[in-house]
Amino acid sequence: MKAIIKESPGEGVRLKDVPIPSIGLHDILVGVTASGICGSDLSISQWKESYRHIPLPMVLGHEFSGKVVCKGVEVQGLEEGDRVTVNPVIACGQCKPCRMGLKDDCERRLILGFTKDGSFAPYVSVPKGASVFRLPNGFSDQMGALVEPFAVAYHAIELSRFKTDDRVCVLGMGPIGLMIIGLLKELGASLIVVIGRTLQEKRIEIAKEMGADLILDIHRDDLNRITRERTEGGGFDIVFEATGNPFSLPQGLEMTRKGGEMVLSGIFEGRGEILLTEFVRGSKRLIGNHAYEDATWFKVIELLSKGKIPAKKLITQELPLSEGLEAFDLLKNRQGVKVLLRPSGF
Repeated sequence: MKAIIKESPGEGVRLKDVPIPSIGLHDILVGVTASGICGSDLSISQWKESYRHIPLPMVLGHEFSGKVVCKGVEVQGLEEGDRVTVNPVIACGQCKPCRMGLKDDCERRLILGFTKDGSFAPYVSVPKGASVFRLPNGFSDQMGALVEPFAVAYHAIELSRFKTDDRVCVLGMGPIGLMIIGLLKELGASLIVVIGRTLQEKRIEIAKEMGADLILDIHRDDLNRITRERTEGGGFDIVFEATGNPFSLPQGLEMTRKGGEMVLSGIFEGRGEILLTEFVRGSKRLIGNHAYEDATWFKVIELLSKGKIPAKKLITQELPLSEGLEAFDLLKNRQGVKVLLRPSGF
């Protein structure tokens, strides 16, 4: 089968023939129907410093939906033909973080597309211990591939002290930032201000459809003045950072009210500096968000099933797997928001 693989250090990925993965007694084989390209996949392709720990060669891809085409004889609760999405983080279940219920902190975890071959292929082998979620009737393959990044976005809100009517700010109009906007709107935020680059017309359009009340340009607008005006001088209850740009850290904290919080979901390539005295005297909280819990996935599937969040607007291109390299180029050149790959035959 053809798969998109990161084969060696340096720039780029390849479309290459690889064997169909085998499965064991406790595993399932999923035929991939849709798989989204994540910003982390692009960073791996570019071989950025923060992703150079990944073992190579590796079939990339971790945001996906598909059908169970084969299952091990010991697998229970799933049947061939079931439409599913899969939490790509597979915990050992035995280490101390696992025993504490902290699956994402597992000391021996596997991650599809990072430490075990992933979903940019017609088939992906899902091992014992993975959390597999059936998709509801009417839940499209495309939505199934969006559950994973929406879970990242939702977990950012879960980690915060968000409450209905909070005034919030979202830094960044990438997929995670746009998803956070849609979720905040659905959960009842009273004011959603988004900061990005207003040259990105398509992303502005999607941000508005997701529920942004005001969109500011980080280079052109007086962010601190507008923050004071829109928050009665106090600052935002919560600032959600979704850029990974180190310069957003001091700016976001400055816009956070006393006693407020800033949640970081971006993967940073450099150091960020903050004024620690202002941070301490303001009794502010800084929270790191990485991945999710299984409970988050159930909540996201339920929310997306209601159809109130215009999630499909995020999908700007759908391409066959054979055009996967072109799909990476689209994102590299900022010509897409969420690009899905569609292996054929399922």
